[in-house]
Amino acid sequence: MLPSPLMSSPSARVSTLVSRLRAWPWIVRLLLRIALTLGATVGPLLVVANWLAIGTITEAWPWFLWGEDYLALAEQFFFVARPIFTACLAVVTWWLLGRLLMPAIPRPGHIVKRALFASLGLPTFALTLVALSVLAIPGAVNGVRFVRTFPPRTNHVVMENCSHCHSPWRPQHFVRTREAWERTVGRMRQRNGADKYVSEDAAADVIDWLSDYRGFSDAWTFRARCERCHGEHHLTTTDRTAEEWDFIVERAGWMTPFAFRGDQKAQIKRYLAANVATAPPTEGSTEWRALEMRLELQRACNGCHSISLILEEGAMDHPRAMVKRMSYKDPELVPPERVDAIVEALEALPRDEASFWRLFPHDILLEEAR
Repeated sequence: MLPSPLMSSPSARVSTLVSRLRAWPWIVRLLLRIALTLGATVGPLLVVANWLAIGTITEAWPWFLWGEDYLALAEQFFFVARPIFTACLAVVTWWLLGRLLMPAIPRPGHIVKRALFASLGLPTFALTLVALSVLAIPGAVNGVRFVRTFPPRTNHVVMENCSHCHSPWRPQHFVRTREAWERTVGRMRQRNGADKYVSEDAAADVIDWLSDYRGFSDAWTFRARCERCHGEHHLTTTDRTAEEWDFIVERAGWMTPFAFRGDQKAQIKRYLAANVATAPPTEGSTEWRALEMRLELQRACNGCHSISLILEEGAMDHPRAMVKRMSYKDPELVPPERVDAIVEALEALPRDEASFWRLFPHDILLEEAR
């Protein structure tokens, strides 16, 4: 007794279904093939074509264009590429359905007759090759996008929410951190009414999408801002806690606010804390004491100026009077009860520049001579 199809495996049930379909008259199978292709073209294939078109613009952004030139290209590409991609997907679907419903049947007879029947399928096969060639590049581009931002965000969030006031392609001009995109979307909502066009939930989806496809990751910002000058090995030769790295990043930001914006510094700090920073040494140990003395100076002094001022001639002639004067100016940064500890930390600092710079990298602007 043969097992029931309902009791067999899914693959066996599919095979049984295909066998039954292939047993239908060829005219019925042809009509089914036409109906399925048309249904897919106006339904899922249109969605896939839309995804391919938007994804190609998003991932393969033409950096050599800017402003209205880019917007014009994006609009033109979208409205031209989408129907082309849809047609190519329809051709591939038609061919696949043909392989499924109307498999090739060996035809006996003369070789000329067999060649004639075979030639009838050549136009479809050639058209399918052309369609696959057209889909190859956008398919590869979107494959990279899919892997890079998995799980992928839906494309319609920007199209539906950002096109009320300007081209949905305008955000493609910029690559920003997540914090910057949050400010941008918030400003757009405030300008046009908080819930007039974009609800709070939709704004969160837009921010997620923009952060995925037009955002710098913490690792990328770290590489772009820090590893362009330092190798990763160089940054790990000295153990530093997350708090000490925070001070170093702030000092690096003294070079220019354009190279180290606040949101970018936050990204670098997060990356360093997660991947480079070490745990504080055991409390009471010699290393812990040295770290606390370094942090004491950075908490008190780096808020206003470089610690390296002590290297100037005569700067340390009267350290206690100097620290007391700073405490009068800003008792929050230099609390009166911490004057003795700060003076002790200052007096313990090395006076040779090489040792000093190892303790406090980026304590002065790189443009200045040391």
